[in-house]
Amino acid sequence: STTGVYVAYLTVSKTSWDQLWVVVAGFFAGWIAADFVSGVMHWSFDTWGQLDTPIVGPTFIRSFREHHVDPTAMCNHDFIETNADTFYVPMAFFLIIIWMGRPVSTGHLFFNWLMVFGSVAAAFTNEFHKWAHRRRSDGIIGALQRWRLILPRKHHGMHHRPPFDKAYCITAGWLNPLLDSINFWRTMERLVVNVIDTVPRRDDLLWTGQLGYSTLKTTKKE
Repeated sequence: STTGVYVAYLTVSKTSWDQLWVVVAGFFAGWIAADFVSGVMHWSFDTWGQLDTPIVGPTFIRSFREHHVDPTAMCNHDFIETNADTFYVPMAFFLIIIWMGRPVSTGHLFFNWLMVFGSVAAAFTNEFHKWAHRRRSDGIIGALQRWRLILPRKHHGMHHRPPFDKAYCITAGWLNPLLDSINFWRTMERLVVNVIDTVPRRDDLLWTGQLGYSTLKTTKKE
């Protein structure tokens, strides 16, 4: 927390009123960056590996597999259980900001705000994701979802339709329409399959297949 306060001081103290546009630009750039990273991580753990994969198998991959079987289970997790892993992300970025020192140019200031907002978005992505699985969200949470500043429930519902292969971005979901329309994830899968002889989402099918879902359309190596 002390590191975060110092980073905020470094950034805010060098931002004048006529540079508010830099703050706004940094917010959108940081939110988009976090949304993209959340999509890449979500796609990676949904698509590849299995429970016996070293290090990430028993932890991350298991949680993603279980989530497709019981999506609302995460709503029973407390704040620490939900966000402990992602809160390490801001620390790494805050150390970069401290290492770079006080902003000395508009570009440097923009980068700081991008990192600050991106770090906050990344840290709370799992919480945004959990809120999207609530039956109902009122107050400020519901408002943020309606304004599309965080992941809306209805939008995220697209990911939980078999075969669970779209709408991977879970910070705000802003990038999902674009990435899905250009087949970004299928292209990435073909690239991986061309290097490694594997089948995308094969392990996930073993889990979701228990619910009688239809066979997945996988991208096989030619």
